Amino acid sequence: MPRNNRPLVYEWPLLSAPSIKLAGRFQEPGRRDLVHCLNTMALHMYEYTGAIWLDGRRIELKPGDITLTPKHEPSWYLIKKHSFHLCLHFDVSAANASDAVVKLPLHVRPGALENQTHEALQHIIQLHHAGRGEQPDGLAHIAAQAALQAFLLNLPLIHQRTTSAQQELSASTAAALQGLRRQLDERYREPWSAVQLSRAAGLSPAYLARVFKRQFGITMQIYLSNRRVDYARHLLLTTNDSTKSIAYASGFPNPQYFCRQFRYVTGQTATQFRGA
Repeated sequence: MPRNNRPLVYEWPLLSAPSIKLAGRFQEPGRRDLVHCLNTMALHMYEYTGAIWLDGRRIELKPGDITLTPKHEPSWYLIKKHSFHLCLHFDVSAANASDAVVKLPLHVRPGALENQTHEALQHIIQLHHAGRGEQPDGLAHIAAQAALQAFLLNLPLIHQRTTSAQQELSASTAAALQGLRRQLDERYREPWSAVQLSRAAGLSPAYLARVFKRQFGITMQIYLSNRRVDYARHLLLTTNDSTKSIAYASGFPNPQYFCRQFRYVTGQTATQFRGA
């Protein structure tokens, strides 16, 4: 069978304990010649548009997409502008020929499950960071490994569910939603009104609110708030700006609302997050 006709999957040992080598939210510069060939497996969840070549095939990347890159498999990126992604590099001991495997998709578009998927990856990253300085058999290390294994085994289910859900929408509505989400990802700091959102998508306000939540699993307001909180996290870690300044710079209408939303999303105050 020709290479490009094979499914984009990786056979992952069903009973394994992935060892995480690197985890975090990292920035990639916009460039057209970025090539990775790692001695570990890599899992990415993107916050930007672009493309990646995996197994000889070009995959268009959209915010929220997940890719899984096998060990020693070259992957070539075309990134349109600098932005962030969640990243985990991990390894696993070689499986025996008799071990059961599960076929993991190399590309997943979570759709309505994006928010839950993002939070699950953030949880794994936090566990990994909590294990710094521990012995390899430390509790945080073990918890991070178990959480990553559960996440990987859930990828085929996410892929199956979201692929079916996306097929239920008309092509024009799905395209309108993706176009609106791209605008929100680029202009999340702007004060969007329901009328502006409706005009940007070309859909009535009531219908847009319904299909957006159905497609992405959260309301447009929560989607915008999550993007703003992500940017605020970046500013808290990379600047000495006041919380008030960061609130306005991130697109929140006032510092009080920013503080409530930041704590709701992260479980911490901005001051606690900065001092952690």
